[in-house]
Amino acid sequence: MLENLKKEFLQPSEEFTPIPFWFWNDYLTEEELDRQMLAFKEKGVDGFVIHPRLGLPEEIGYLTDTYFHYVRYAVKRASQLHMKVVLYDEAMYPSGSCHGQVVRENPAFASRGLRMSARESAEEGELLIAAVKREGKTWYFWEGPSGGTIRGVHYGEDDGEAGAPASADLMNPEAVALFLQLTHERYYQELKEYFGNTIIGIFTDEPNILGRCSKEGMIAWSGNFLEDFYRQGGNEQDLYLLFADTDSSEGRRAGERYKRAVYERMSRAYYRQIADWCAAHGVAMTGHPEKSTDIGYLQHFTIPCQDIVWRYVAPEEEKAIT
Repeated sequence: MLENLKKEFLQPSEEFTPIPFWFWNDYLTEEELDRQMLAFKEKGVDGFVIHPRLGLPEEIGYLTDTYFHYVRYAVKRASQLHMKVVLYDEAMYPSGSCHGQVVRENPAFASRGLRMSARESAEEGELLIAAVKREGKTWYFWEGPSGGTIRGVHYGEDDGEAGAPASADLMNPEAVALFLQLTHERYYQELKEYFGNTIIGIFTDEPNILGRCSKEGMIAWSGNFLEDFYRQGGNEQDLYLLFADTDSSEGRRAGERYKRAVYERMSRAYYRQIADWCAAHGVAMTGHPEKSTDIGYLQHFTIPCQDIVWRYVAPEEEKAIT
């Protein structure tokens, strides 16, 4: 038994292969995909995550027939090489928008947030959630579009750029259902014969409720979320504490109620839906939440992961370990 264990450490079986992100961030050809897969195989890497990444040319649009030509080639070749594939569920990250397609299909599914204002005037698309008297003033709480985006795969779609795809309302189960239809179902229709054998999982990456580059001063919110907050013991007066006096004992208690409400809604609307879809299609749900402290969400993952990057150990500026 001990000798077998020693041997397994020295020469691990394919079961223990690293499965790296394989960035698709340039022009794709079958020849180049094949060359890189053979290089993986030669070095004992028997699996990979197909990860569309910034730099993919617009001629290979995300989830287009041209894109799937190369995905099918890579998965079929992986099957021939006895390699495993994990699919990635977004065009770069964070997950949940299908490269902005969710919002293009239904603008009401754009990510939303809550802001506090001393002014009784709404911005475009906002709804008044509550008016609270506090500190001798009336404060208004407006729910509306967060303006959040994701990082896209084509040039001009990165943070702050005009083409950055709109992020979706991940606390809205209908928006997440559309995301699954556009992304997961499309992959399944194209590759169903490989699900559960060559394709072993789908990776969801850092879902961000507000989206990146969202409007300042907003906290994550969604339709009917006030009811979720009430169920956790919150009340309208607590809304003020979510924006001001957050370090007081009263503010911390309100913050905890809010966090529990977000956790319950995200678990139900996003993580549970994806987990159920993956289970029904014979693949693992894998990936990781937005923050390294969001470990509670990992209960929904078949293969729970976490993103731990020590950015201060890097090649530049003599920071690397040598």
